[in-house]
Amino acid sequence: MVREVLGGEVGRAWWVMCCTGLMPDELFGNKWTVEDGRLHIAGTKRDARDRYVPLLAEPFTPTLTQNGFNSAMKRAKLGVTPYDARRSFGLWCDMAGLPGAWKSLLLRHAAKNVTELYGWRESERILEEAETKLKALLASAKVHEKVAG
Repeated sequence: MVREVLGGEVGRAWWVMCCTGLMPDELFGNKWTVEDGRLHIAGTKRDARDRYVPLLAEPFTPTLTQNGFNSAMKRAKLGVTPYDARRSFGLWCDMAGLPGAWKSLLLRHAAKNVTELYGWRESERILEEAETKLKALLASAKVHEKVAG
C-alpha cells in the first residue's frame, strides 16, 4: 500500500529499500552495486555494515535526493518513516522463517559478514536459500496482508 500511495520514483525507492534492507543513505548515496546476481551494499556508519543480500528488487540510481524522498514521505502522511522500509525487510526475514543469525547478517547487525562466519560455499547456500524463501513470501498473499501499511 505504501508503495502505491507514494507512487512514482518515491514509491519505487520505498519498495527497493523494503526488498533489500537498504538504508536511505545507502540507496540515495549509491553505496551499492549488483554483483553476480546479489546486491552488495557498501557499509555506512561502520565497515561492519558491508553486506550482500538477495536481489529481490532491482535497485536504481534515484534522481531525487534523500531529503526530497524524506519530504515526500512526510507529505504523504502515511505514518511510516523511511527507516520503516528497512524494518519491513527484517519483518519479512522473520515471516520467511530465516534463522535469526541469517537475518542479522543480511541486515548487518552482526560483527562479522556471512563469508567470514560460514565460509564462501556456505554463504552462497545461505544467500540462495534466503532469496528463495523471501521471493516465495513476497509472491504470497500473506505478505500483502501483514505489510499492507
